[in-house]
Amino acid sequence: MTKGTSGWQLLFADVSLRGDEFDWVVDGLRSMLKTFPDLFPKHDCEPLTRRLEERLSRRR
Repeated sequence: MTKGTSGWQLLFADVSLRGDEFDWVVDGLRSMLKTFPDLFPKHDCEPLTRRLEERLSRRR
């Protein structure tokens, strides 16, 4: 579903993506979630969007 996007594994890990060290991961995942609906219209990206928001809202 993530088509090998860098950092996709962190969507499925029990970690927080808050903090500067994960900026590159978050940027890539946001780009993926913005682009994929146009490239793959039959795939529902909403679960991935929810996962990203959950990881961003977790405290360290």
